Amino acid sequence: MLFLEAVKSRYRNGVIRVKLLIAASITTMMIASTIVLEIVVAAENNENLPSTSGIHDLVFVTQAGESMRYSLSLPAHIPYDGTQGIALVLHYGGQPAGFYGRALLEQLMQPAFADLDVVMVAPVSMGGDWATSANERAVLELLTMVEQGYATNRARRFITGYSMGGVGTWHMVSQHPEHFSAAISVSGFKRIPEKSCKTPIYALHSRADSIFDYQQLEDLVDSLVANDCNAKVDFIDGIDHYNIPAFAPLLEGTVPWLQEIWGGAK
Repeated sequence: MLFLEAVKSRYRNGVIRVKLLIAASITTMMIASTIVLEIVVAAENNENLPSTSGIHDLVFVTQAGESMRYSLSLPAHIPYDGTQGIALVLHYGGQPAGFYGRALLEQLMQPAFADLDVVMVAPVSMGGDWATSANERAVLELLTMVEQGYATNRARRFITGYSMGGVGTWHMVSQHPEHFSAAISVSGFKRIPEKSCKTPIYALHSRADSIFDYQQLEDLVDSLVANDCNAKVDFIDGIDHYNIPAFAPLLEGTVPWLQEIWGGAK
C-alpha cells in the first residue's frame, strides 16, 4: 500500500510537472511570436525609409496596428555611424489632415536647423492631442524605428514643437524624463512638476502671443530654475501666435545651446 501510494504521488507530481512544462512552452511560444511580430513590423517600416535629402511623406504602422502619417526631413549627408542628431517635431493644433507636420518643417524647422544636419521626424497626431497615451507610444515607436534606420545618435535626440506641439514638448519631457537630450518649445507650454524637470528645456515665446500668456511662462521657467532645473526662455516682441516663420531666427539661436549640451560638436 505504501508503495502504491508512493507511485500515485509520483504520478500526480509527474502530471503536474508535464502540465507546467506544457504551459511554459505555450508561454514561450507566445513571447516568441510577439518578438517576431515586433521585428517584422519594424522591418516593414524600415524598408520604406528613403535615402535622398529633402522632405518625404510616409506612413508608419505601430505595434498596435495603427497607422501614423509622418513627414521625414533628411539632410544632404547621412553618415549612418551613430553621430547624427535627430529631432522629434510636434505640430500645432487644428484638424490634422494630410501630412500636417510638413508645413512646420518647411516654414520653421528646416530654416532654423539648416546648419545642424539632423534628421527630423514630424508625425501627425492621432486624435489631435499629443498628451494621449496612444500618441506617446506611437511617436516613441516611430522615433525608435527612424533611429534604427539611419543609425542616429540617441545622445543627440531632441524634441521640439510649436503651439500645441510646444505643449506636447513639455508634456513629453515630464512623462519621459531623460529620454531626450534637450527640448525646445515654441509658442506653447504647460506647467510641469519641478521633480520631472530632467531634460534641459529652452522655451521661445512672443510677448504679443494671443493664446499663451508669456508672464505665466516666465514664472514657470523662474520656478524651474529656482529648483535647479536646466531651463531658460527667450522672448520676442510684436509677433502674433500664428506668425510661424517669424520664429526662425529665434529658433536658430538655440543651435549653440544644443551643441553645448552635445559636447560642442555637430
